[in-house]
Amino acid sequence: TATATATATATATTTSTTTITRTTTSTTTSMTTTRSLPSPTKHFSTFCWLVTMSSGGEPALVRDHFAKQTNIFSCGAWSVFTDTDDLAPVPVTNIGSLKSKMCYWGSWCNTRVFLRAWDAVFKEGKYSRKAWTLKVDADSVFLPDRLQWHVKDISAADPWYLKNGNMLLGAMEVFSNAAVRTLAEKRHVVCIYGIDSSGEDGFIDNCMQKLKVSMKMDWNLLRSTRNPQECGDGSAVAFHPFKDVGSFIACQGVMTR
Repeated sequence: TATATATATATATTTSTTTITRTTTSTTTSMTTTRSLPSPTKHFSTFCWLVTMSSGGEPALVRDHFAKQTNIFSCGAWSVFTDTDDLAPVPVTNIGSLKSKMCYWGSWCNTRVFLRAWDAVFKEGKYSRKAWTLKVDADSVFLPDRLQWHVKDISAADPWYLKNGNMLLGAMEVFSNAAVRTLAEKRHVVCIYGIDSSGEDGFIDNCMQKLKVSMKMDWNLLRSTRNPQECGDGSAVAFHPFKDVGSFIACQGVMTR
């Protein structure tokens, strides 16, 4: 409600999408307005997260990224999920055991592990303040800012996810703010079957379809290569897999020169 004044003596009431009452009675004016916070989807921004083992080759990669503030640590916000409370100096969230059984086609049935990570993403809420959420693997070399050219024709305020060609690949998964909100609100009701018999990327792809989230096919989102010299393709957001620090740095160097 706002009170305005003028030299004339009159009373008028106007109503818009929110009700505003304006009363004209004298010669002084005062108005009270409430400003809403800017929408997180208005401008390009990123929240990035990954799951890493606390042993093996992945911790060395993550520590190198953290020291140099590259990969997920160059996003607007980030989270690291693992099976320990301490991956110093990297701040982490412990989501319990990351062990998974092998699926019949030769890859890991790791959906349950990543659903725990998604639940942690929802609980932390960092995604809610960013336009785009990126789930990546520790051995994926990527530049977050490149993504903006791949999503310039779609709005993060609408539920969207990106597929690398005709597949959603776990090395790089991209979701709009609205898509993650939809997943947070409905996953536990709609996407409840096949958890222990699928890989996380296939499960999430199927879940997005069940949730009626729109899909954009992007053949340049992720490039599969182990050759650092092929990382010079400026059209790609990410290159995968580079499982040791040396080859990772080599790809990174070619990608940014």
